[in-house]
Amino acid sequence: MKKTNYLFIIFTFYVLNLSAQNVEQKQMALMSKKTATWCNPCGTWGWTLFNDIWVAKKDVAVIFELHNSTTSQLYSPNAATMYSYFDLVSSTPAFYVNGKNETQYSTSGGIYTTSTKNRVFAVIDSISNLSPVVNAGFNTNLSNDTLYIDTKVKFFQNTTGEYYLGVYLSESNVIKYQNGIGNTAVHKQPMRVSVSPNVMGDLIVNGPVTANTEFTNSFSYKLNAAWIPANVNVFTVIWKKVGTDYEYVNAYKVVTPTGINENEATSFNSFLYPNAAGAGESVNLIVKNKTNENVTIEIFDQLGKQVQTVFEGKLTETENQFEINQGGSLNSGLYFVSVTSSNGNRKTLKLMITK
Repeated sequence: MKKTNYLFIIFTFYVLNLSAQNVEQKQMALMSKKTATWCNPCGTWGWTLFNDIWVAKKDVAVIFELHNSTTSQLYSPNAATMYSYFDLVSSTPAFYVNGKNETQYSTSGGIYTTSTKNRVFAVIDSISNLSPVVNAGFNTNLSNDTLYIDTKVKFFQNTTGEYYLGVYLSESNVIKYQNGIGNTAVHKQPMRVSVSPNVMGDLIVNGPVTANTEFTNSFSYKLNAAWIPANVNVFTVIWKKVGTDYEYVNAYKVVTPTGINENEATSFNSFLYPNAAGAGESVNLIVKNKTNENVTIEIFDQLGKQVQTVFEGKLTETENQFEINQGGSLNSGLYFVSVTSSNGNRKTLKLMITK
């Protein structure tokens, strides 16, 4: 079993045109669920446990699913390589923070779900209070089916060591079979690939480094045609190599703007088609609800700034259609389309506009 220290894992969810010049001086934990589609506990009590962690900590920790089993339908060889540097356990599911297994086991080998959740919460909270040694920022741009990523790493303290920057992609809301649920299970955030050919990343520095030193790099990756581009997330990991091990150093992600929640329970049955469009391409928003309540449809950018009001009024039809980005009114970037009723029901959808 490998020992791991705190790692600054810079896990930044997919945001277009986020300035890599602004590297936040913050520390976030990396929380991962070792899971598999064939695993029944992963789709029953493990599913509920992971969802509870996600809901409570997704804004303060980097959270993703790690399918390291070759027989899992969401298996990722790159995720398996990353997992090989964690505290290895044979059982599935297992719940990790910064590469350390925080699953709480009984003497008979069972898992205490409440104790595991509380332990994960406590570790995440303690890590959030630490001062970062290093962090990273990036900007991204999708052109056709290729994602371009420009990164910046900034050190906030004097330190020394062999540091690497890995760039990875995950995908949110993947519909795939899960034992215990069935064929329509929605997997929140499975890791997909490493953008860098070396899964553990590219060398940043080997030796002493002083505070405020910065490093930049650029990456590109051609997206898998089966992925939904607007659901693709970027995360970057800064690793410190010690001997033959890679230890996590920090995690970072861009939190969804205040007041926008992509996963709110809602009565609105709505979707965008397409949810990724060119700068001059119109997008259709379909809302399959008829209500006497007043409804507001707004578009926000990734900073939470309202950029358009699409509709205000009552939905009079069983299926209501609205046209977005008419005449290329939106610049390239990631947007959130919010459908909100006067009684507080809300549905938020992600929209990506590319060049």
